[in-house]
Amino acid sequence: MASRSWSGLLGMVVAAAVAWPCAAQQSSSGIDLIQRSLGAPTAAAADTPRPAVGVPIPDDARTGVMTPPNGRLVTIDGKALRLSPGCRIHDRANRTVVPGSIRERTRVRYLLDARGDVHRVWLLPAG
Repeated sequence: MASRSWSGLLGMVVAAAVAWPCAAQQSSSGIDLIQRSLGAPTAAAADTPRPAVGVPIPDDARTGVMTPPNGRLVTIDGKALRLSPGCRIHDRANRTVVPGSIRERTRVRYLLDARGDVHRVWLLPAG
């Protein structure tokens, strides 16, 4: 398996080396060509505006205050609920976090699945 990743990297380097003479004349530096070949962001890409991260929270999501999970159990607004097997918890930057990383009571928006288990959670800013 390691040989596949090395061969893929080697292929990209060879492709960059073959294209070098043509692109080097058009580029301000050969480093730009290598960065583009390897998929690295360039200075021009850094100035490009990007869309907002993630998807909006669904309108039918409920709002509550969640205690830190204890195994697969959570308490939201005083009601004990279970986390579904595929539960996803999103932090304020819309990154997926593991339940054990939540250490304090937190305002949340959440969705329940058909069995009444917590299926999706979005952590909200305090306030």
